Amino acid sequence: MKEFTKNVLPHVPAFRRFASGHAMDIGAADALVMTVLKMLRARWMLLGFSDLKIEGYGLIHRLAENDVAIFEEVVCQAIPEYDTGIRSALTRLTALDRSMILLASVERLTFHEIGNALNVPATFVINELPLARERLREIVELPLRTGAHKAAHLRRIK
Repeated sequence: MKEFTKNVLPHVPAFRRFASGHAMDIGAADALVMTVLKMLRARWMLLGFSDLKIEGYGLIHRLAENDVAIFEEVVCQAIPEYDTGIRSALTRLTALDRSMILLASVERLTFHEIGNALNVPATFVINELPLARERLREIVELPLRTGAHKAAHLRRIK
């Protein structure tokens, strides 16, 4: 048990960062991480996984993808249509897009590691990650593009 703690402890802050990208508040992210740690401990005792980091990211992704309770707050509080916050932009993406962006940009994993964590081929990550980033960019820039048309324009007066 001490060996599990020694091996998983350095990854807990990264798990928490990744989970907070999937959850609406830090309490839900912490609950998600605690659930994943319990699952990792059970798997460690039965199978003895060596790469706890990749397995932990995969578990968080699968739980976030399947668990609607994480986003209960989104249903209760409607997100403003033109909210430019990154958290609200991330919630508008699919769980797979969100996971790929977070693992690549925040956690700095390789395409192969992301593929292993999300249980998809690395070539899928290579092809889909730029598209996911483009979808995120469109969501973030939408208020800026629509706001520019509504604003008063400068005219040239002779």
